[in-house]
Amino acid sequence: MAVAEKTLIAYQGPVDMEVLSFFGKMIKKILVDKEQALITRIYKIYIELVQNISYYSADIKTINGNDVGSGAFEIMENGEVYKISTKNMVRKNDGYRLLNNCAEINNLNTSELRMLKRIKRRELIKVDTGAHIGLIHVGLLAENKLNYKIEELNNDYSVFNISINVKKNAI
Repeated sequence: MAVAEKTLIAYQGPVDMEVLSFFGKMIKKILVDKEQALITRIYKIYIELVQNISYYSADIKTINGNDVGSGAFEIMENGEVYKISTKNMVRKNDGYRLLNNCAEINNLNTSELRMLKRIKRRELIKVDTGAHIGLIHVGLLAENKLNYKIEELNNDYSVFNISINVKKNAI
């Protein structure tokens, strides 16, 4: 019999620092009885993925005078894994770049990912590649492949969906 997914946290809307902080605290409260290393991994992955919504979503909202990205995120429990998912609107060209970045990350082993992260950090000084570094970090933290897809909305925009499974016992 398949284990049903249980939604622990779900949100859709603008993502500013207050939202990021509020749900970060919720994660720690919900997982309080779990191993600290697991809580830390899930929290760090949540931060990386949800910050990408705030910084890079093409769906911009103004909150308290600040422009922030809007999207959705969810953390689910399913058997032996926690699944962290986000989705947000992106410009079509950015979507293609994200697909390439995710494919590259999934094709590398841990040591290759670490090397790529070092290279991208050096490049960060020259060009904004922050989202790529964050996705590399997610792959390293989860020790699992990224699940991702793009859904085209129109000629200019797509929706980028990404999720990662974190094994409960992989500490």
